[in-house]
Amino acid sequence: MRSIPILGPLIFAILMGATATILVAWAAALWSPAGSAGLLMRAIFPEDGKVCSFWQMSAFGWRYSFVSGSYVAFYEAGWPFYAMFSRIDERNSFKVGPKGMIVLRRWQLPFGEIIHRGVGDQDFPAWWHVQPNRRVSLIPRTIGFAADTIFYAIICWLMARLFRVVWPKRRGPSRGFPVIMKDAV
Repeated sequence: MRSIPILGPLIFAILMGATATILVAWAAALWSPAGSAGLLMRAIFPEDGKVCSFWQMSAFGWRYSFVSGSYVAFYEAGWPFYAMFSRIDERNSFKVGPKGMIVLRRWQLPFGEIIHRGVGDQDFPAWWHVQPNRRVSLIPRTIGFAADTIFYAIICWLMARLFRVVWPKRRGPSRGFPVIMKDAV
């Protein structure tokens, strides 16, 4: 069976694109400088008359949003699209024990909640200089992850083509000694 010659480099470019997508999202979540923050919308729910506000803080390639009065907050990261996200659900942070309500933290949480929350900034060494109140997301957003992967795969592909033009394959020195054929007498 004959192999398609473009398939190997294409798979490699897609794998490199997926790797770059994850690394860019994590770098944006950890190190992008603090950006704008503010109240986006205020709403009054007619059922109970409760006032809720939608808050958002964003920086380059990173966004944090939550609704006041709810138990869920979202962290998103990635560039040019948000490719990874974290969801913190405070309702999973409590457990009823023999002495009353117990607050669960970090590794005491259920496994699914740990994955959805991602890794917090307090879990990284101080010499990394991570921005405060950030999380490294572990869950990919389907459309954003696919779009970023294709974007970075194309960049990887173009860089490989550029390097082939700039640095063509060089042939090493021939082995052995040269054989010269002269006209036979």
